[in-house]
Amino acid sequence: MLPGAVVLLAACWSFIDSHIFWPRGVLTMLGFALAFALLTAAYGRVSSARTSTPPSSVPATR
Repeated sequence: MLPGAVVLLAACWSFIDSHIFWPRGVLTMLGFALAFALLTAAYGRVSSARTSTPPSSVPATR
């Protein structure tokens, strides 16, 4: 989560004054996309580790 948070903070700082100006604004928006992708991937790894159950304890449904 730390890399995503660092990229997000950098993008937020750049967003303050340049989110619509080329080329810095484009890099700012790409930074947001990268940060959210990193945070989503990290959250997915954490949540799947927390919710994993052994196969024998999962009831069969029909």
